[in-house]
Amino acid sequence: MKKFCFVIALILSCCMFFGCGGQRLPSSNEFILLSVSADSEGQMTQSLNFSLGSDKLDGAGATALDRANIKNKLIENVKVFRAEFYLNFAIVYNQSSAENKEEYQIGKGLLISEVVYTEASDSVGFNMVFTSSDAWNFYHPKSSDGESQPDVEYGYLVISSSKGLFPFAGEVEVSGNKIMVGERYVNAYKDALSQASNLSVQYDPDLVYDYGTKEPSIRSDSEYYFVDNSGIYHHVWMRKHSEYVNNTSIEIYIMQANRGLWYATALGGTLLVLGIAIIIIKLKQKKQPK
Repeated sequence: MKKFCFVIALILSCCMFFGCGGQRLPSSNEFILLSVSADSEGQMTQSLNFSLGSDKLDGAGATALDRANIKNKLIENVKVFRAEFYLNFAIVYNQSSAENKEEYQIGKGLLISEVVYTEASDSVGFNMVFTSSDAWNFYHPKSSDGESQPDVEYGYLVISSSKGLFPFAGEVEVSGNKIMVGERYVNAYKDALSQASNLSVQYDPDLVYDYGTKEPSIRSDSEYYFVDNSGIYHHVWMRKHSEYVNNTSIEIYIMQANRGLWYATALGGTLLVLGIAIIIIKLKQKKQPK
């Protein structure tokens, strides 16, 4: 029932975080959301958001001061992640030898918002807006992380597939030790919870990856799929923090017409019609008196 409510909330809220005042995600009120979405203008938006979980905190007996302290600490911790994204993008920019890289510089081709708390979604997070698909590709060069599969033909369709890593399952190095991204994000929230020492809250968030695209031909093995009112097709993977380490891959499919078969069919149909027309003409000629 909880997952059903989550999907309904997504469908009813057709805009991404901060786009139209934010959206409330899982009914559990516990989530960490990574999202990537393309809009009709060609912009790409990458976001990271943490639910504050105010309802759950209230249920655990949190005071207004507790909530304020937890929120402020969470904002502080998420600012660290924002700074890391900023630094990584700055390194990509500085190391690039592209002649036109000035149009992609941070503040022009890439706009990074401040970390804010949004009441409508009860979440803390920030956005990274890439003003064009070229800017996105500049900061996200293709890597070998994905695993492309051979194209498979199904009659009039050709399906290309590619496997990748569930974003929360990636590893980062912290103080010389490797840790999964999902675990690091969860620890950031748990650290914020420690600001209220009298609370006993079990934290097992939904880790959510939302990939939005304008291409209807793209399919995936996502847990949920829907189209919003802006015509963006959303592929949503949602896995419990306590379970995601056992399911760390995602797969995307691209369905295209088998042009060779379609052309052959069209040519065959044309020849068939032409053949029938010739036969009819010859039969009429035979029936005509000499």
